[in-house]
Amino acid sequence: MHKSHAQTMTVLVLSALCQPVLATPIKAVIGLQNSQIVEDNNTLTLPPVTGSVLPLATDFRPIEYLGNDSERQWLNQIDSKIRVEHKHRDLNYTGLLTQVNQAQHTFTLSLNNRPVTLPMGDFYLIPLESHNEPKQNTNKLSISYQTDLLSWTPQLNLIFSDNKVTLTQQALMTNQSNQALVLDSSLLHYSHQQPSPQFKTERATMMLDSAAPQVSYQDNEVVFPLADQVELASYSSTLYALPSDTLKIQEQRHIATQFTHSGQLGRIPLNFHNQLTFTLKQDSMPGRYNTFWQQGPLLIPANQVSLNQMRAGQTQEVITNKSQAISGHLTLVNASSKQLPSRQVWQLTVKNHDTKMAEFALQQNTNGIVDIIKANHVTKTAANGLLIADKLAPQQEKVITYTIEVKK
Repeated sequence: MHKSHAQTMTVLVLSALCQPVLATPIKAVIGLQNSQIVEDNNTLTLPPVTGSVLPLATDFRPIEYLGNDSERQWLNQIDSKIRVEHKHRDLNYTGLLTQVNQAQHTFTLSLNNRPVTLPMGDFYLIPLESHNEPKQNTNKLSISYQTDLLSWTPQLNLIFSDNKVTLTQQALMTNQSNQALVLDSSLLHYSHQQPSPQFKTERATMMLDSAAPQVSYQDNEVVFPLADQVELASYSSTLYALPSDTLKIQEQRHIATQFTHSGQLGRIPLNFHNQLTFTLKQDSMPGRYNTFWQQGPLLIPANQVSLNQMRAGQTQEVITNKSQAISGHLTLVNASSKQLPSRQVWQLTVKNHDTKMAEFALQQNTNGIVDIIKANHVTKTAANGLLIADKLAPQQEKVITYTIEVKK
């Protein structure tokens, strides 16, 4: 019984040695491809991008080493006997640490006079020999630097249901480093660069913050403040909730665009698309939004749309998919000349195949300056542009005839 107690104590001590050290909080502005870190440490938590280290002081002593803490622990044990424990498997080695390759993030042990190279990030380091560590400057220096091991990807969605649209926004934060991170009072930064390819992770966690702060457009930069502290496991992605909103759909209509000239003969088939209009209540994240139609608990994927400005009070027009309700064609009935100037008679035929009222609009762009001579439901939108718009009852077909003059 006494022997069992001693064995238990040994296991507890060894288990404590194998636990990762609690991460020191860092402050970060997390970008789509890299992050700008600020911390007050003699060694850096993450490997910096070459040439990005910026001491936040006008006067400082020469900085001899700018690697991260975990690498320094390995470097300090070179030519010493160590034990390494695998982080996820029942695997351990004891031997002489002969080499640390910082570029490849590997270390080499001499086991029975044979070199064995292993990945640094997969093992816990357990020193077995005491030695004097290099003397360090005890005065902490505030340093800012960039790292490409921490980034985020926006996950933006519009979910349409009845006469409402739900705008949901999440941030997928990716920690590609071999250590856990604690972010303190940090920001997500959205820039118009393309995000880096999504990192294939070992673990994923969900974080939901019901009292989420708001997207900010301070200094013409789009940022989002995170909670006081956010923990990110090593080699993981964390889905973090940004503000969501439910908005009223103000208008739904079926739109088509067609370029015309006086030499066109026969029917011109029109491709109508479903367009929804809504107004934002609060500032939101710009970017590419996935759109869905909700049917009960199911979500039917539709188009992906780019919304480059998402400020409070702005009205957004979103094309979700090809219209299955409206079909139509445009016909040039008569033209006084194939050359400009030309007086033209056009005929628009549209049909509503649905069981409810439908609004439609055709944007017609001509090959010259256009004037309306005779028309109903037709307005001029530009020097060479017309808009033909009206409503259709269920199953109704309508023909709109109008006369225009097109000049050079």
